[in-house]
Amino acid sequence: MTGIDERVRDFARTQPDRVAVIGTTTSITWGELDAAADRAAAFLAGRGVGPGDRVGWLGRNDAAYPVLLLGAWRRRAVLAGLNRRLGPSGLRAVLDSVEPALLVADARSAALAEQDHVVPDGDPPWSDGPIDADAVLAPEPGDAALLFFTSGSTGTPKGVLLDRGPNDALCTMPMPFEMTPSSTALIVPPVFHVAGSSWVQMALASGATQLFPADAAPASIVRALRYHRVTHALMEPALIRTVLDELSRTGANLPDLRHIAYDGMPIPRPLLESAAKVLAGAGFTQAYGLTEAGGLCAHLEPSDHVLDGPDGRLGAAGRPVPGVRFTVVRPGTDEECAPGEQGEVLIGSDFMMRGYWRDPARTGEVLDASGRLRSGDLGHLDEAGYLHIAGRADDVITTAAGENVHPAGTERTIMALPGVAEAAVFGVPDGHGGQRVCAAVVTDAGLTPDEVIGFCRSRMAHHECPSEVLVVPSLPRTPAGRISRSRLRGLAAP
Repeated sequence: MTGIDERVRDFARTQPDRVAVIGTTTSITWGELDAAADRAAAFLAGRGVGPGDRVGWLGRNDAAYPVLLLGAWRRRAVLAGLNRRLGPSGLRAVLDSVEPALLVADARSAALAEQDHVVPDGDPPWSDGPIDADAVLAPEPGDAALLFFTSGSTGTPKGVLLDRGPNDALCTMPMPFEMTPSSTALIVPPVFHVAGSSWVQMALASGATQLFPADAAPASIVRALRYHRVTHALMEPALIRTVLDELSRTGANLPDLRHIAYDGMPIPRPLLESAAKVLAGAGFTQAYGLTEAGGLCAHLEPSDHVLDGPDGRLGAAGRPVPGVRFTVVRPGTDEECAPGEQGEVLIGSDFMMRGYWRDPARTGEVLDASGRLRSGDLGHLDEAGYLHIAGRADDVITTAAGENVHPAGTERTIMALPGVAEAAVFGVPDGHGGQRVCAAVVTDAGLTPDEVIGFCRSRMAHHECPSEVLVVPSLPRTPAGRISRSRLRGLAAP
């Protein structure tokens, strides 16, 4: 198997003058990228970084990230993605755990760093440093490669350690969105999390140009998509809706956009209908995954996004990628569920994490004796092998009548109402030993709570419908970007 770094070397030889990375202030060709990665490796070696050491990345999405990623790997070091949204105290706790040999921060994030750090400069980063062939070390498949921090449902960051060989295997396998050297990929998710980093690595592995937008404002995203003739983009459904709204407002179009990958939730049918109309010719792929399982676990491929097909297929997370196996078991047991029967999703993966960083106890809580990951997701497998996710086990709402309500199902219904930009469903105590269903809605059409409740009652069982709807300007999120249902509960009426 040819790994990501080897492919970068190959592209530097075969297409040295083709643009590899478009950053917020600079562009880098494949030849420059390869040389910059060697200089970064020499720089790290000069700072004493060697095999197994951690190099921290504290910054926004930009060209310095792929350079540092490759440079760290060429020293057989681990690149640790650090979430700048944690703030100084949260970041300090993560840094104390990681103990990086070197912290690299961009200029806008450097103020958060309370220890020795460097700020990359130059055009491209480290372009003026020396190249030392002795600084580049031959990799081993068992090398630790990446460390990502995920809060999961607990809110406490857990470090997920991924190894080089499995990570290379996943990011170099054929994907349904078929990135090639003629593609330009827009990188929107933060690279300190697995989704953004994986998209960077897939672009490196395929020889595509990767583009980091200067900011995530709708006008900026659309401008970047148009000006750079982006062919591939990874966006959450909420961002897809925002892009469509901006296109409608400006009358612009995106004739070069060929593929949109999305994660976070199934795409609502009305949104897919609008996107298929406005972005004619673009295919769609849903990606389902967990950092602990190496990232990507399943795809709902473009051929499954058929508007005249069964609606149930559009609500699926997809089928497993090669090397991943799903088993659904009855909660709290190892008894397998029949097709269609809901239970907890267990994931067997050839790309599984080595474990939680310096936390064997929590590793043992999520990996069973056979190495399968207890995902914490509830769902079922259908007869065709498609995985359907109902939601997180921790988020299930139990009413006073003993009915279980999965927020994701109610959220999908609410998202089908025109004018809803985002929605989150959560439970609050009802004073009778159970919970009542509440929803928070972001609307760009002035919808009222009664309209949302009425829409749900016309399409769902009464116990699944919200009894209270909060219209909010935005959904509160954790530093990891997840919706904070605990903060929403504080907004609901007692």
